[in-house]
This record gives sequence, structure tokens and C-alpha cells, in this order.
Amino acid sequence: MPLRARQQTNDHQKECLSRVHSIETEFRLLAQMLGYIHDDIKRLQNSVDSNEARIKTIEMKPGEKWESTMQKIIQLLVAGVVGGITVRLFGS
Repeated sequence: MPLRARQQTNDHQKECLSRVHSIETEFRLLAQMLGYIHDDIKRLQNSVDSNEARIKTIEMKPGEKWESTMQKIIQLLVAGVVGGITVRLFGS
């Protein structure tokens, strides 16, 4: 093989090797960025889970207040009825 042809082949191989190294570097950067994105997604998922739990708690509070109010109304009615019966039996 003539010297010039060999030099062209060597130059071509060096260029290809340089491209391969460049691609490897880009793949490493992509892998690193995917790791960061994965961590961000995990943090967001934890935040969403936490928000869902808080929303469920907030949604339950009006129901709990209503139940408590109804319980107090029933207690007052029962106390009124028992008081009325007591007055009629022992009040005269």
C-alpha cells in the first residue's frame, strides 16, 4: 500500500475514533441527565402522593363536622324529651 493511501486510511481511522469518543461522551451525558430526570420524577411522585393524602383529609373534614353536629342535635333532642318527661312525672 502506498504511503499516501496508508496516511489517508490512518486519517480516516483517527476521524472515526474521534467520532466514537464524541458519541460515547454524549451517551454518558444523556445517561447522567436521565438519572437526574428519574430523581425529579420520584420527587414529584412523592409530592403528588403527599398532596393526595392531604386532599383526602380535607375532603373528610366537612363530613366529620356534619356528623358531629347531627350527634349534638340528637343529644339535645333526647335531653329535651327526657327533661320533658321528668318534669311531667315529678313536676306537679
